[in-house]
Amino acid sequence: MKKIILNSFMSFIIILGCKAYAQMGTLDSNFGNNGVVISPVMQTGLGDVPRAITVLQNNKLVTAGYSIGTNLYHAYLAKYNTDGTMDTTFGDGGKVISNESFFTQYYDIIAEPDGKVVVCGIKSNSFSSQGHDSFVARYLANGSLDSSFGTGGYFTMALSTSTDYIFRIVRLSDGRYITLARYGSGAAGIAALMMLTSNGNLDSSFGNGGIKTHLFGNAGPQGATDLDCSNDGNILVLGGGDGVIKMAKFNLSGNTVTNFGSNGTVVVPTGRHMRELTDGTILVLGEIVTGPVQMTAHKFLPNGVIDTSFGSNGTSTYSATGMTNVSGFASRPLLYPDGRFMRGWRHTIVMNDETEHKTAITWFNADGSVSNIGETIHDINPNPNEFSSQMPEHIIMDGNGDVFSLGYIDTPNESKQFVMKFKGDMNLGTQELNVSSIKVYPNPFTDKINFDLEDSVSINSIELFDSLGKKVSIPNWENNQIQLAGLALGLYILKVSTMDNQQFSFKVIKK
Repeated sequence: MKKIILNSFMSFIIILGCKAYAQMGTLDSNFGNNGVVISPVMQTGLGDVPRAITVLQNNKLVTAGYSIGTNLYHAYLAKYNTDGTMDTTFGDGGKVISNESFFTQYYDIIAEPDGKVVVCGIKSNSFSSQGHDSFVARYLANGSLDSSFGTGGYFTMALSTSTDYIFRIVRLSDGRYITLARYGSGAAGIAALMMLTSNGNLDSSFGNGGIKTHLFGNAGPQGATDLDCSNDGNILVLGGGDGVIKMAKFNLSGNTVTNFGSNGTVVVPTGRHMRELTDGTILVLGEIVTGPVQMTAHKFLPNGVIDTSFGSNGTSTYSATGMTNVSGFASRPLLYPDGRFMRGWRHTIVMNDETEHKTAITWFNADGSVSNIGETIHDINPNPNEFSSQMPEHIIMDGNGDVFSLGYIDTPNESKQFVMKFKGDMNLGTQELNVSSIKVYPNPFTDKINFDLEDSVSINSIELFDSLGKKVSIPNWENNQIQLAGLALGLYILKVSTMDNQQFSFKVIKK
């Protein structure tokens, strides 16, 4: 046997098997109160609207959203330890309130490898519908603003004189950021991309001075719903224009990728969220709210053509009891590296002649069918006889393969955010992995992965993908070694290709 050694940036990586947990899909009783944390309101007298959640390298969680009062919107961050308690080393007792203006909202959050977090949203000096600016902010691990980013920690941009906001943000492998924005009100609204440098300034190499406008047509209205970076290094956006839902692709200069769909654009039947898989195929998730309410999934090949092997001719639909005609009822989804996915939704019931909502998650196989975990419905109200409305907003996976659902719970007195933790259906146990002519060991390891190869086997290439299916940039390996640095904690897929065109994939995790 030949040995190939990979020196890793990872503290250690555990090679994952495919065996499922016995308690997969169930709440983790070691997190919060039997798997659920309902946080006190971020500011007394205000109601909380959580929007996004991210996982740090140490598996701590940070959530982002905003609190609502009379003529007042204050954005917030909240940081949690791995057991669900607040991390009191962050901000004021585990939370940071952005109250320097009357109107500030956080819509999205991403984690940096060094423990910082970056948020995006909308900011205004008044509660008026005019003069709302799009902005991005970066915070240090202790919750203070990163003064090296933008101006005093902020990047702010007025794209119009009315309502501007940044809805999504993604960090590129080189440290730059791409953001999805919308500016202008109502029928005048236009979708836009903005590229920022790693220090929070517009990157003039992209679009027109860092900005690319009119993503889905030459006129408004245009919607902006989701953003992703493709494995080929380009940018995918989902939104709408000309009265239809569209997916578009741009390169890192802001130019249309013309070999995608029809001159860079694909019309999709329904769509609210979008994720690219490790093989370059694209999953677009939406819902049908006319007639029987259904969640939809459409899968496209890398060139934008529908993938007819998925679901029924490229489309999967799902409906359930309690899935009612409520606009925006489905959460941001979680996509597993192997193509499985899950979606959260609001389950409607009638109790004591009042309409209430529970929180629900449905787990799907990679082909669009419902998995054996199926549908999980929970009423997380501590007082089951009290009216409440519950809704999951965002689902993510941590470095152990466990699943978190962020959402809100409304009761007669207040609105608060919750986080639920589910046992994941991946086995992260220690083991040695033998795949045909390749053996991978030791497991776990601190700084090296060893590959034992049969004498007839030679490696052609090695690739690494994160838990969302994004390709991680690694240097060319030589002398049977790869030097890697700066990767965040989490789940990854290691792909090995041999000279005789064999393909092997290993699930790995950094802890």
